[in-house]
Amino acid sequence: GEAMNTRPAMARRAIERRGPGRSRRPRRSRRSAGALAALAALAVLAAVLALLASCGGEPAGTPAERLAQAADLLDQEQPDRAAALLEATLDEEESAEGYYLLGNARSQQERYDLAETAYTRALELDPAYADAAANLAVACYMQGRVDEAEEATRRALALQPEDADLHYNLGVLLAADQRS
Repeated sequence: GEAMNTRPAMARRAIERRGPGRSRRPRRSRRSAGALAALAALAVLAAVLALLASCGGEPAGTPAERLAQAADLLDQEQPDRAAALLEATLDEEESAEGYYLLGNARSQQERYDLAETAYTRALELDPAYADAAANLAVACYMQGRVDEAEEATRRALALQPEDADLHYNLGVLLAADQRS
């Protein structure tokens, strides 16, 4: 009924939250022909290593760099690649941001059960992660669990009481609860 019409608005508002800023790529200076050939060889090697990483080998870069890469993949709407990178990174080093981003990847895939698990783990690692609580609410809501979504939204609001999107989401949840 009418509650279904509010789902995309709530999801869109909360899931758009992303982690911290992006890493910058270093500039290349002008090089001689030999140096350019060496760079081309390194680029081929990097491509091979990236291919190996996507096939189950060790991903390249530090965990923080891989989280930034995953955030970029999510911005490009490539949740499958982002999830694979995040899972490999989280196997190496757990972080609240990593689980938050994994939850965003799972939400983009519309796997709200897996998103819920990821956001819950992010909150276990960082109980003050308001965006994880907000997106946990969306994951619960998308699974039809309004009471749990309301609880998670209130948790996020306690951490960020000035956030208008969270107040909007709480209103959506309260209206949905009255209709059911």
